[in-house]
Formats: sequence, structure tokens, C-alpha cells
Amino acid sequence: KIKNNRLFVAKKEYFINKPDTLIKLFHVAHFSNLDIHPETFRRMTRAIKACSVAQLQTEENRKLFLEILTSKDSAGRVLRLMSDTGYLSKFLPEFGHVICMMQFDMYHSYTVDEHTIKAVEILNEIETGKIKNEAPLACELIHQTEARKVLYMAVFLHDLAKGKGGDHSILGSKIAAKLCPWFGFTEDETDTVKWLIR
Repeated sequence: KIKNNRLFVAKKEYFINKPDTLIKLFHVAHFSNLDIHPETFRRMTRAIKACSVAQLQTEENRKLFLEILTSKDSAGRVLRLMSDTGYLSKFLPEFGHVICMMQFDMYHSYTVDEHTIKAVEILNEIETGKIKNEAPLACELIHQTEARKVLYMAVFLHDLAKGKGGDHSILGSKIAAKLCPWFGFTEDETDTVKWLIR
């Protein structure tokens, strides 16, 4: 239901009994451009804590997540909601590793998780031309690729190996080698994501 212009689920045990509805609610929030009611948000957070990783990592959930990530509308807002509820960490433990991870150098103003979401947002701004003045060439060239899905996945995965005790680009390409087929990518698409991360 819609309550005060926000998505609202009235039944208290709804998500615990139906864990697949968690990603469906994020999906509706994204494609309807709606926020989630705070009461529902709290219920989602509690349900996610009670879920196993396997309950969230279904084929349907992977499909819906990929639709959100590669949407023509920026996924940043909903990715943050997914992160704040703990969904992203449970669904993708590789993302959970970088939650609130600081980088102590002059080039990084954000934690790794926030940097990752910001990078996805900037890629969307390039694609939609919102930053045409700052990045005219990128805004032009992005429309010459047929590999949008590959590009968005590479940006989302590019830093998930930070803090793992080695070159994060090489370790990150290994994460991509595991996750891309899991998300239904072909061998060629997976190789391209790995190459972009390296």
C-alpha cells in the first residue's frame, strides 16, 4: 500500500515469511520512484537479519537486482536503501566487506561502499548526459557501447576487493569471475568485466 506517499506493508511478519518480497519492494521503490515507509523499513531490516544468505540469493532476486543496477534511472538511492537495511551485505557478502571501510589518502573522500554507489550514480549521469559539461566525451562515447550491463557491473564491483591484502584490481577481477556468471553473464561479458576491473 501507499501510506503518506511511501510504500507500506501492514503485516508485521510479511517479510519473514516471504523473503523474496524484500527485493521486490526495493524494485517497486526504484521503478515507481517511491520511498519506503519507516515502519516498513524497520520490518525489512529485522527480516533481513533473520534471513539466511541462501534465502536472498535466488535466481529471481539476482535478476531483479540486475534490473535495478542497470536501470536507465539512477540506482543510487535504492542501492543506499538496500545497504542501510543490510540487504546488500547479506545478498552480496563481498559488498558487506567494504561497508564503512575508510581509505586514508588524499584521493578518497568516501568510504568504499559509498564510493561504489557514487560511482554507479556518476556512470548514470554520464549516460543520461547530466554531466555533459564536465565529461562531454564520456557522455558521447557511452552511447556507442552495446555493453551497458557489463559497464555497470564493472563499476559496481571495481573496489569490492579493497582491504583483502593484495592488489584490489587483481583480486576484484577474481570476484567478478565468480559473480558475473552467477548474475547470468556470458563468458565474454565476464571477461570484459574482469578486464575493466584490472
